[in-house]
Amino acid sequence: MVFVEQPKKVIFGVAADWTKKLDRLIRNIMRVYSQKFNLIYLLLFFVLCIACNTRSSADIKNKSSFKPIIERLFIQGNWKDAIDIANIELQRTTSDKQNSYYYLVLGQNYFFLEDYDLSETNFKKAIENSKENADSEHLGEAYYGLGDINYLKWAYFEQEDALNISKAYLDSSLIQAKQGKLLELESKVLYRLGSILQIQGQNEESLKYFEKGLKISFSISDTVGMIRNDTHKAAELMRSGKLDSALFHYTRAYNHGKQINSNYTEAHSLCNLGQYHFDIDETPEAKRYFDKARYLSEELGQRIVMCRSYYGLSLIERRLGNKENAVKYAKKGLKSATDKEYVVYMQAFRRLIENIEKDNN
Repeated sequence: MVFVEQPKKVIFGVAADWTKKLDRLIRNIMRVYSQKFNLIYLLLFFVLCIACNTRSSADIKNKSSFKPIIERLFIQGNWKDAIDIANIELQRTTSDKQNSYYYLVLGQNYFFLEDYDLSETNFKKAIENSKENADSEHLGEAYYGLGDINYLKWAYFEQEDALNISKAYLDSSLIQAKQGKLLELESKVLYRLGSILQIQGQNEESLKYFEKGLKISFSISDTVGMIRNDTHKAAELMRSGKLDSALFHYTRAYNHGKQINSNYTEAHSLCNLGQYHFDIDETPEAKRYFDKARYLSEELGQRIVMCRSYYGLSLIERRLGNKENAVKYAKKGLKSATDKEYVVYMQAFRRLIENIEKDNN
């Protein structure tokens, strides 16, 4: 049965030292599969797998037992749990390729936890390890990770020199993607290069990148890639006044985010829909979307999405004439931005607060 297969793979991989990891394993499996399993069934199934496991310890030692759970935790926004498991696996694995994978996992999850120093450190370890073992897949992903970090430094921290560094890493990632025929990675790089062009105001060029990335993602059923490229394509369509098409792509990105249970993606998509409805003067609908985004982003503790939702809610309250609430959300946003020194958001919230204070004066 399908619903048994994945936990079986997970459980077999820890049979050799299950007494040390039982508690952590059960807690994380229940977090990931809580809608499909109950605790009694899982415990019985775990014992059965241990009893029936006849594979050698040497074989078990080199298997990645937690990969399905780590990937699911990452999608759901349980980044700290994914980091904990990856660190455990790094201590026990003897496979160089698995080391690259777990360094990559750490880099990606620290990135979304907004600990960019630790993220960068682990991406560099993944690159070093992958180069030694001619591992193009993990090498390309790690290059992308460093490109993404430097993109943020440029776009959010206003470090102008980071843009060229970002492009260099992204170009290296794209080379690995094409050499290894890694279409999912290629789509991701195209999305990021397109978003750079978008910020620079090269709208027609950026749209070409998003459309190409979207085409690749559709060809391989890459849902996350579809979401990325749909979102940014929608923004370009919005700028050109193609409102119905923009709404279609924003809505599809949102639905895909819900489909894969990606809380981070869903929160961003809610902000996008909120901004869309705000821009066409559908204020109550905009408020509904931004409120949902705020709840999700606060639960995740992800400050970039929190800033987006607070900014949108502040604009809405200002439009409705609720000055006190408008200032409240703007100050919340300013605090979130200041916590991580997101310079662009800090400046935006300060300007917004000043403008609100000037209203009716």
